[in-house]
Amino acid sequence: VPGGAARNPPMDALLHLIEHYGLLVVFVCVLLDQGGLPVPAYPPIVVASAVAVDHQPNLWLALPPGLLAAALAALLADSVWYFGGRRIGARLLRLMCRLSLSPDSCVLTTRSLYARWGAPSLVVAKFVPGFAAVATVLAGETGTRPRRFAFYDGLGALLWAGVAVALGAIFHRAVNELLDRLDTLGRYGLIVLAALIAAIIETPRLGAQHPAVWSAAALAVVCAFAFVAVESRAAQPLLPPRLFARPRFSLALL
Repeated sequence: VPGGAARNPPMDALLHLIEHYGLLVVFVCVLLDQGGLPVPAYPPIVVASAVAVDHQPNLWLALPPGLLAAALAALLADSVWYFGGRRIGARLLRLMCRLSLSPDSCVLTTRSLYARWGAPSLVVAKFVPGFAAVATVLAGETGTRPRRFAFYDGLGALLWAGVAVALGAIFHRAVNELLDRLDTLGRYGLIVLAALIAAIIETPRLGAQHPAVWSAAALAVVCAFAFVAVESRAAQPLLPPRLFARPRFSLALL
């Protein structure tokens, strides 16, 4: 490390594992994460992509193996949920929603979302908190054909994994710093995220004018401004400060 900078032991261990067993680590982490276990999948994908770019400057050779490994693992885990939905869909859905903040709203919301958009909703399901596994169960319960499920869920898996692969490729020169910063932000962001999810789930019952909804929105805005303030003072910000001067980018961030 240049200048004898302090190292992050957990991150060093992750880097060592990925350098020697990169694709296997990515596959197992994604499989467990998408299978419902509390195993982080994005950090291994990001680190594996960064390491691959460092070792192979040709992106067309460096990135596809990790992308395919992550997408295949996600599709495999989703297939388990899908076939579970075909066999015991209603009971499995109730069990999953029982773990949510509002079981009744969970069932009604997810059913209405899938009924409206159908199998194409699987393309973006992984980006919607709490919807990914439920959507795959609903795909099985509602009788979505296996080929149709595999097509749309495969596209969603590639898109979801592609975002992590792109992050690793873009920030490959500072992957340790990036992950440490994301980890720090995540500790504080977990409370914000939980409040937002609770407000979204309860909106149909409480109404958009309820104080809980407005409090969550205000908290998100404050968090966004805090992020901008911290990044503007950082020696090497994750995003160029000039981006925040553009009204469209700032509006999208909020």
